[in-house]
Formats: sequence, C-alpha cells, structure tokens
Amino acid sequence: MNIRVAQNGYGTAQRNVGTPRAVEIDVLAQITRTLRAAEAARETEYAAFVDALQANAELWRIFAQDLSDTGNGLPMELRRGLFALAGFVHDETNRILLNGTTSEELCAINHDILTGLRQSNPVEAGL
Repeated sequence: MNIRVAQNGYGTAQRNVGTPRAVEIDVLAQITRTLRAAEAARETEYAAFVDALQANAELWRIFAQDLSDTGNGLPMELRRGLFALAGFVHDETNRILLNGTTSEELCAINHDILTGLRQSNPVEAGL
C-alpha cells in the first residue's frame, strides 16, 4: 500500500463516517486489522506485510502532521506525547523491516489509541 492508497482510504472513510474522530477510529481500526492479518500471513505474503506496515506508518505520519498543526485542538501535553509515539512508530517500523521482528507492538499501540478514541466517542469500528 502506498501513500495514495492510505490517503484515499482516509478520504473514503471520512466521506462515509462523518466526524473526524469517527474517521480516525475507522481508519486506524481498518489498518490495524490489515496489519494483524498481514503479520499472520507474513511468511507467504511478505509484500502484503510490507504494504500493511507502510500503510500504518503513513497513517501515523498523517497523525503527526495533524498534531503539529497550530489549529489542532488537543492539549499541548497530549499532542507532544502522541507526536513522540508517532516517532516511535516510524522507528519501530524500520526495526521490523531490518530485523524481522513482529508488528505486535505496533498493533498494541494502535489498539490502545483506539480504546482511548472510543472512550471519548463510542463508535463501533471493531477489531
């Protein structure tokens, strides 16, 4: 999956769901499901696994870009923490590709973020 695919998916979800928070939930849940499935089939479908990792990294890059925007309404302390987490996701993605480790930690991060998003906006976007 490349940047255009991730951006198109994000745009499609936004048109179909509504609120920015609901879009974040939907897209993050979808990418996490894809990454988990790709991890399970990694040995036979390595290209799909790399695509899923790249889609996840691109979503976090988009999150980081939004967090750095002066119009972002989140408290600065939360923005800093999420921005640091986006940096970790980038670094961890590179470690996975270089060392062959699993993507479980990235999936756990996504799941934890989804839990927080859902607590403040209960939308069904199941994993």
